[in-house]
Amino acid sequence: MISLFTMMLALTPVSDPEGAPAGATPSAPDAAATSSDTPAPSAAPAETKPQPTPAETTPAVPTTGTAPVVSWGAQIRPRVEKSFGGNLGVPRSTETLDELGNYRVSQRSRATLAITADLLRARLTLQDVRVWATERSTQGDYTADGLDLHEGYVQLGVDDALRVGRQEIVFGRGRLLGNSDWIQQARTFDALVLWHQTPNAKLTFVATRVKESAGAHPFFDVLAGELQTTRAGLRLSVPVICMTNQWLKSTDRGPSTEGWSLATGGADLSFDGPWFGRAEVYGQTGTNHFAYLFAASAGYTLSELWAPMLGIEYLSGDKDHTNRQSGTFDTLFQSSRAFYGLMDRFANIAADTNDGGLVDILAQNHARLGAGTLDVAVHHFRLARPDRLGNDGALGIEADAVYSVPVVDHVTLSIGGGLFVDQGDIASARKTASIRTWHDWVYAGLDLSL
Repeated sequence: MISLFTMMLALTPVSDPEGAPAGATPSAPDAAATSSDTPAPSAAPAETKPQPTPAETTPAVPTTGTAPVVSWGAQIRPRVEKSFGGNLGVPRSTETLDELGNYRVSQRSRATLAITADLLRARLTLQDVRVWATERSTQGDYTADGLDLHEGYVQLGVDDALRVGRQEIVFGRGRLLGNSDWIQQARTFDALVLWHQTPNAKLTFVATRVKESAGAHPFFDVLAGELQTTRAGLRLSVPVICMTNQWLKSTDRGPSTEGWSLATGGADLSFDGPWFGRAEVYGQTGTNHFAYLFAASAGYTLSELWAPMLGIEYLSGDKDHTNRQSGTFDTLFQSSRAFYGLMDRFANIAADTNDGGLVDILAQNHARLGAGTLDVAVHHFRLARPDRLGNDGALGIEADAVYSVPVVDHVTLSIGGGLFVDQGDIASARKTASIRTWHDWVYAGLDLSL
């Protein structure tokens, strides 16, 4: 008779049962955490490493023979945000001088169940995301409109693995493909992911079908791959992401029934130590499109209080607004708040710069302060080219700060904010129309993760 003990499921705290997550190299994890789907700003200044998700920070659960191991986990993350100037969630065209400040409280609640059995892994994460006071009394409204499946996948293998289902996917730091962990709902994909990894390298392949909420081509397929490797203190990420609707019926392609494709590729080389920095270059080509991005930064760690860094990022703009050819770099599924300022004024480069592209000249410092960390950054934003409205030159200056500190075990407090001041042609036009030329935002949040 089979022993009853061999049939029992072992219950352990939350952990990552699937081995290394897609896009992360074990020897040098560098996954992104913030993203780009809502108007809320980011919690991490440009160039700082985004906070990893629970699945990326916990070790794999050891197996005991053939008996499955069941893991559980939970996360509660409330956050209050306020704008004294009244620009929080208010369309920019209505930011008049006489508006009052506003605030909102949002919350993420997650429950995770994971199973490990030899080479088989499975993970299920249910998530509720809501803004306080957007529902009526719970006695009359109990439909849980914000409840959704965040993760639901099965995986076979560890170092050589196949994962199928809904999952978070991060390439490098998330500049082109990230999980956008800052927004409460984050980003996942219904995808097939294959990877092969060694102690110093990982090769990942992704296939998924995506439906966006708007645009001329909202429905398309994505084929992507990334090579990550670490050698002699250098980390290299080489992503290639191809998007196309060519395999869809013309009647299923959305507002535009034309065939469309877009391919993006490049490299991200970084190093750590007393001296730290990175260099990135990407090219983008496709249907009526050619664009590019380059970025470079360097810094030095003087002490726990001083680790200054200087950098520049250039995203190409459209040089001719009268034809169908586009020259504005598309940041795809980026975690923008890790790169272009906490205020998230440039979540969509094409729309937020009127196809002018973006130049970001930045300075920042990372410091250990008490039991926590303080990150401060200053950005000077400029148009890469004149935009569709004829504006050129400076866009504005943004100053950001975030302090994060553990409160008790499993609970972290984060306090931050930013101030953006318009400059150049845009500032002049806003002053003429009596529209405010400064924009502010502050927040405080708790993160309880088990």
